[in-house]
Amino acid sequence: MDFGDDIPEGSDNQRRRKRYHRHTPRQIQQLEAMFKECPHPDENQRAALSRELGLEPRQIKFWFQNRRTQMKAQHERQDNCFLRAENDKIRCENITMKEALKNIVCPNCGGPPIGEDFFDEQKLRMENARLKEELDRVSSITSKYLGRPFTQMPPMPSMSVSGSLDLSVGGMAGVLFFSVVLQSAMNKWVDFFPGIVSRAHTVDILVNNGSMTGRNETLIMMYEELHLMAPVVPTREFSFLRYCKQLEQGLWAVVDVSLDGQRDAPYGVPTSRSRRLPSGCLIADMGNGYSKVTWVEHNEIEQTLPINPLYRELVLSGAAFGAHRWLAALQRACDRFASVAALGVPQLDPSGVTPEGKRSMMKLSQRMVSSFCASLCASPMQPRWTQLNGAYEVLVRVSSHRAAEPGHPSGVVLCAATSIWLPVPGEHVFAFVRDENARSQWDVLSHGNPVQEVSRITNGANPGNCISLLRGVPSSQNSSMLILQESSTDAAGSLVVYSPIDLQAANVVMCGDDPSPIPLLPSGFVILPDGRRGAGGAGPSSSSAPLASSPGCVVTVAFQILASNLPSARLSADSVNTVNNLINTTVEQMRAALNCAGP
Repeated sequence: MDFGDDIPEGSDNQRRRKRYHRHTPRQIQQLEAMFKECPHPDENQRAALSRELGLEPRQIKFWFQNRRTQMKAQHERQDNCFLRAENDKIRCENITMKEALKNIVCPNCGGPPIGEDFFDEQKLRMENARLKEELDRVSSITSKYLGRPFTQMPPMPSMSVSGSLDLSVGGMAGVLFFSVVLQSAMNKWVDFFPGIVSRAHTVDILVNNGSMTGRNETLIMMYEELHLMAPVVPTREFSFLRYCKQLEQGLWAVVDVSLDGQRDAPYGVPTSRSRRLPSGCLIADMGNGYSKVTWVEHNEIEQTLPINPLYRELVLSGAAFGAHRWLAALQRACDRFASVAALGVPQLDPSGVTPEGKRSMMKLSQRMVSSFCASLCASPMQPRWTQLNGAYEVLVRVSSHRAAEPGHPSGVVLCAATSIWLPVPGEHVFAFVRDENARSQWDVLSHGNPVQEVSRITNGANPGNCISLLRGVPSSQNSSMLILQESSTDAAGSLVVYSPIDLQAANVVMCGDDPSPIPLLPSGFVILPDGRRGAGGAGPSSSSAPLASSPGCVVTVAFQILASNLPSARLSADSVNTVNNLINTTVEQMRAALNCAGP
């Protein structure tokens, strides 16, 4: 290790002898142990190590910087080795296929084939035989799961909710989106559609004729849970078969269908009353960086639970879970992907944040949004929501869970949310809550102080789609606390999500380091259309939604607070009262600022 900057003045021999400092085995052992626990020690931790090991604080700081650089380089070498091996494997397969094509002979005369027509005919015959064998194998495997012979698809009932839509999306090639669909049973599917998919995983792989990275021509049995990001709207669970295939060059298909007699859904949940009739999407690569996606949602829903009046029109119209919402979310995801790709282009940033820092900030923000969406799920597999009783006008529901995994504060987390109807267009509400200049009008915790935008990352053509880092002005008592905020809007609705982060975590992000260990506790707003088909109709009827003929929207306000640092602690009444008062005060101030105050 070279710590030449710390050498005192003296003779050349003295400087030469002190330029190189070798740590003792004991020092290295304790530094490595500390690095495993905390790769980014703060000033106090470095001072404690300095006293314990007899090293200068700057030596401690430089050692950790060098160790992080070494770890990053090691990971890059491992990734390069893996990619090099995959590349060699593909090259060998390509050579083998070329040699096989050279040795093709005519089955009748034993000579070379005459013309390309003969080769095309032979290829079609071979493909037809292969497809027939595959159909027989799939039928046999499916019969095992159904417990009866499987010859054709059973007749489908006519009672269903369906919808289809075409959309040209930019910023993502068709092959890339198809790879995301193929990984739908993993976290990719949830990360890509956090506002729609609350959980999804593979129950079983029935047929897999492709590689593990592509999985083309794959038949899998999946479980999927969809939600609307509101604690008053029950989730929809589906168990279905998904078949993925590349039809031709630049054209892919993904088909989903539920079957009668399937095994029960996982985690002990009874067989779902929701069935996916033939649904899916066609993905066509346009060849210019754009893809044309045709999405079909065709579901049969047995509605056994009452629908909250605020969301009744939205759900019954099919807009809540239909193809339009899927494509709107897909467009937003493509815009975000294009924004990440654009970070590689050199550009002048007034805030001084590097492209690596922006990628880290976008990664942290994506995890924040996914965590917020998951916290609003009304799934039977999550902690139940309890409605609070009291003198407040707004009905608040709370749930709690114990968090101990990385990226979440350790302890008991209290979630509280309410949904209200506002006689204001949704885009007006979105512009109000995302504007840093108006934050003091609704943010109770800002105590009336304005906030200033420190850094901004645009992630879409709409100026409202951005990620911001905010700080209080003037500096508050807790000057080391910042706010990470992402605002997002599309044709189906809008989101404004934010979470406090300390100054040390912000510095880690800005330097481009891995943000996964940073704990987040996101809160925010979900703004959805009220689902009315005409401006002359009445608004949703509820205690907090008066009848009106003006356009309106449904807003879900949600907060998360750390009720206790101890995972074994019980929820206290003070924490519940605090968050109840916080939500009611926020709603009251929003209504007043938007000129729609009242019962």
